[in-house]
Amino acid sequence: MRRLSLGLPVKFALVGAAIGATGLLFYSLINAFLPSIRIDSPPVFRLYLLGAVVVFAFTGAVTGQVCYDDHRKKKEVIQRNRELSAINSISRIISKNKDQGKMLEETLGEVINLHFLDVMKKGVIFLVEGQGLRMAASLNLDPELTEEEECIPLGHCLCGKAALGGKSIISRNCMDDPDHTTSYNGMKAHGHIIVPIKSEDAVLGVMNFYLPPNILPSASDMRILKGVARQISVALQNNRLISDLESLSMNIIHALSSAIDAKSHWTKGHSERVSEYAASIGERLGMDQRSIERIRLAGLLHDIGKIGTYDTLLEKTEKLTPEDIELIKKHPDKGCEILSPIKELADILPAVRHHHERWDGRGYPAGLKEGDIPLMARALAVADSFDTMTYDRPYRPSIGVDNAIQEMKYCAGSQFDPEIVKVFLEICCAKRSSHVAEGADERSERKDTGE
Repeated sequence: MRRLSLGLPVKFALVGAAIGATGLLFYSLINAFLPSIRIDSPPVFRLYLLGAVVVFAFTGAVTGQVCYDDHRKKKEVIQRNRELSAINSISRIISKNKDQGKMLEETLGEVINLHFLDVMKKGVIFLVEGQGLRMAASLNLDPELTEEEECIPLGHCLCGKAALGGKSIISRNCMDDPDHTTSYNGMKAHGHIIVPIKSEDAVLGVMNFYLPPNILPSASDMRILKGVARQISVALQNNRLISDLESLSMNIIHALSSAIDAKSHWTKGHSERVSEYAASIGERLGMDQRSIERIRLAGLLHDIGKIGTYDTLLEKTEKLTPEDIELIKKHPDKGCEILSPIKELADILPAVRHHHERWDGRGYPAGLKEGDIPLMARALAVADSFDTMTYDRPYRPSIGVDNAIQEMKYCAGSQFDPEIVKVFLEICCAKRSSHVAEGADERSERKDTGE
């Protein structure tokens, strides 16, 4: 198709020349075979005909060039529109997926399934991790190859070289390429196109697509793949930024939680333990991963209202007075007041505010009952009470784990959600079994070693 288009101006010129030459031939035949028909000034007329040949040829050439340019421009516009459409489609997939692994898998599948892209239905995306490449997404790879390419050192094989050099690599046939060092049973001839995923100052990973043997990608294919690589790069950098901010936020929250607990040696580690108990309850209840992380966060911050309420009571050894108890009851509302300006914590405020509500409606601060109490708050109530009972306080000693378990059973259905108590006791039982097994293993090891 391309050769026909390139010959278009010449063809139009030949057609023009043929028209002029036909006229000249017709004139000569008339003079030769029909001498009775005379046309005045034969030499001048011949000159006119020769001029017509030239004019027709030039006109044909110009017309052909215009047609060719118009055809080429239309083809380029169609091709660029197709490229932009493909990249926009992939961009939507990238932007809608918050999970990085899922985003990479869906992007890889979308690229491979572009009908005009001359690649095989298999590919892989690697991300730089330390001094190597870790497989982050793959599609239709042979199981042996998946194990082989799970982690590739930088500079090793085609993908490692592309990551190290930061430039695209095209291999026509893996069987003839000395840089293609990966092999496995049943490997067939194929090519590769490897495009690096780069930020401004570093290579973040590579995309590796399989090609039919001895097939080279077009300039349009390369533009699409590089465009996709840029989109992935932006998404990866955004994810890292969000991850860094979340890590910073969690560090600040942990520091704040520790500061609350450090006000008294009696409460040291309390928020951390409540957080872990609550997360375990969430897992047993079948909460999704985000909800588990949110209840974990609520556990860390559930007592933040203590900052503005009863600092003076933390070391009090005497029995609490009614005034002391009323002051204590203010800390859930005070905690919400402290956290409410932080919009990212809005979803955990109900858990912080209502973790002292009771199943029978006799709790505080709102006197909510049964299912009206937020689920996270019900879980926190169990976790908070159990930890408080199993650790010493200045006004009373710990009642011990066994007694705390009995108290949880006794209060199920009155103070606590009975279903959550059941789940929590299952967790306690599983932990005890695990500790017993660990102790047995340790004793067995000591016996074997003669200690």
